[in-house]
Amino acid sequence: MPLLIKFARHLTIAALVATVVAACSSDDPADADTGAVAAEPAMMDTGMAAMPGMNDAPAKDADQEFLRMMVDHHEGLLVMADSALKKGTSAQLKADAQKLKTDQTAERQTMLAMLKSDYSDDHMAMVMPSSNTMIATGSQKTGAEYDRQFRENIIAHHREALTMIDRFLPRFTKPANRQMAEKMKAAQAREIADFEKKIQRGV
Repeated sequence: MPLLIKFARHLTIAALVATVVAACSSDDPADADTGAVAAEPAMMDTGMAAMPGMNDAPAKDADQEFLRMMVDHHEGLLVMADSALKKGTSAQLKADAQKLKTDQTAERQTMLAMLKSDYSDDHMAMVMPSSNTMIATGSQKTGAEYDRQFRENIIAHHREALTMIDRFLPRFTKPANRQMAEKMKAAQAREIADFEKKIQRGV
């Protein structure tokens, strides 16, 4: 009986040693952290690491809330425009993307300046989840399919902006914000009509 107990103990010790050796002798030193490393880029690519407005104090009024939201909305379009300048296949599409980028960069900077001067608000522009979805959809396309998807995304993005503007127009207290929003609404409505015609013509 004592011999059997001693033999069992030896087997137990041997099993423990084998387990430790296997854990310490992985072929890939990064194996233990593979899940964490793989998850990080996915969060960064989709913008899910930080949501728009998560670090902002509550807005003081509708004007400040609108400026923050529209800055973030513009940020998504700028990402799409940069992508189109690289992946677009037609000269016309790249020209449209460049115009969108120029116009919305200027508008974004104006709104950031208004936030700073009127509210001492150093808002950090971040891409909205709805824009991230459009960006992801476009990234899956190439060639002529990409060009069409880009125009469809911009149309959908502009329609979101028009809805936002209509919701805030009755609530503005600052004339400058109202004038800017009305100007944006007119410009983006024209661009929607233009892009719809270009999709129909396959330009």
